[in-house]
Amino acid sequence: MNVTIKAYVFEELMEDATHNALMWLDEMPLDYEDNNGNTKQEYFSEIYDVDVAYVIEHCESNGYLFNKYGNPIHHLICDDKNKI
Repeated sequence: MNVTIKAYVFEELMEDATHNALMWLDEMPLDYEDNNGNTKQEYFSEIYDVDVAYVIEHCESNGYLFNKYGNPIHHLICDDKNKI
């Protein structure tokens, strides 16, 4: 059986869906080292407020796709090479 799923890239999401996608991304914050050598975490919801393009790039480079509610669905997508 084949099923068609409508998938959205991050920048196509509406406001509430964007919020949901950011909350999912925040479950995997970015680690960085501050000037004092301490490891810190930066959350995508904080980055989004300053640099939307960075969040879009991150999602594109990782192949993240979302449903219309902002829930990740990229793990559901398969092609002829990656059949489930």
